Amino acid sequence: MKRIMRAVAIAVLVLGITFTDSAIAFAATTATAGSLDEVTQIVSQAGVNREDKVVINYTGDPSDLDPIKASINNYNPFVFLYGWLLQKDDPTTSNDADYLVGNMEYSNPNYNITFDMKKRELIFNLEYFETLEQTEYVNTHVPEILNSIGMEGKSNYEKVKGIHDYVCDLITYDNESENCNSMYGAIVDQLALCNAYSLCMYKLCVEAGIPCKYIGGYAGTGRDAGGHAWNIVALGDKWYYLDATWDDGDEIVYDYFLKGTEDFDEADPTQGHYKDDPYYESPFKDTFPISRTAFEEGDPDENTLITVAGTNPGNPDPEVTYQASELIEETIPANKKINVKKNKKEYLFVLFKDERAAAIVNTFMYKITKGKKFFKKPDALECGIVEDEGLYYAYVGYKGKKKGNVGITMTFLLANGQMFDVKFSGKIKN
Repeated sequence: MKRIMRAVAIAVLVLGITFTDSAIAFAATTATAGSLDEVTQIVSQAGVNREDKVVINYTGDPSDLDPIKASINNYNPFVFLYGWLLQKDDPTTSNDADYLVGNMEYSNPNYNITFDMKKRELIFNLEYFETLEQTEYVNTHVPEILNSIGMEGKSNYEKVKGIHDYVCDLITYDNESENCNSMYGAIVDQLALCNAYSLCMYKLCVEAGIPCKYIGGYAGTGRDAGGHAWNIVALGDKWYYLDATWDDGDEIVYDYFLKGTEDFDEADPTQGHYKDDPYYESPFKDTFPISRTAFEEGDPDENTLITVAGTNPGNPDPEVTYQASELIEETIPANKKINVKKNKKEYLFVLFKDERAAAIVNTFMYKITKGKKFFKKPDALECGIVEDEGLYYAYVGYKGKKKGNVGITMTFLLANGQMFDVKFSGKIKN
């Protein structure tokens, strides 16, 4: 099966960002910038030109670079690239923004960003999956590909479906090709990984006039988990998920075709999609809110508000948010009170309303918020999300050690990036 998850193009997205007192003398591009926005524009253009090194003399307020510093402090090194480069989208080309981000080889050890505090120099060392010549080759073939699919007289839905089926037919999922992470490799070798599927969907949709974005993250669980890439596509002024890689098996299926936050993973709720953090953050999440439910053939598919460049002013479908009461049927104990004798094992439960509600919950974690010393060690706590005879629930098991007041909070991360807590508190008795 071509859907089998492997170590893929973005499996280990490691972007090294360091702040040092040393400078790098040589650069393919040198420039001056007075704001983070200008820095982004310079790096974007250098990336489109496949420059391997950019040195920027920064003349603006140093605090403007806080997003880069915060990416280090918060262990989230993709904020700069995903949160800023994706917004630098020139509607006259499909080579920048998403196509650029998808082609940056973050796992390459030569990829890093440094900042010389004394000289106020930002230094970018960049690596790519696709050379400038290879991208030019891709661009010369895109018109003939779209012509072969047949775009004339088609609805937007039919165009997306045709592109989806072409990409699935074109590519055999394989990591043996030298260019397995690029659209160039997909066209030339017809062997590629999820990164190439996503880049093909992006470029072909955009060139066909359909707004599309590249999404990076990981998918699956347990030993099947790994780095992954997919897309969001706009139809009828709403955005929908699309994963061509997982629709490509022995035959083409549509399990992950134009889905919403509630049903993207309904084909197999145990193998979820998890976007990288910046996609859950502003400005991305505010600009590209995902529809709650899947697109249905026959629904309006003309985009009057959303442009090919991806801006989305006045989207009538606001950011998807959920109230806990929409997803949770009940808790056990119902009053959320912990009341147990020491040395006796008990459980806390959160029961979801149905399978749909459980599928919206990507994962959950627990934290002892009070009285950690009153729980037995080791393995005082265990947790999980399970399905049992039509019931879907999360649970935490615990055993008391000695008398005291305690608290446990279960935190749920939803498919749209939203988080909410369910707090239990009480006491362990003699």
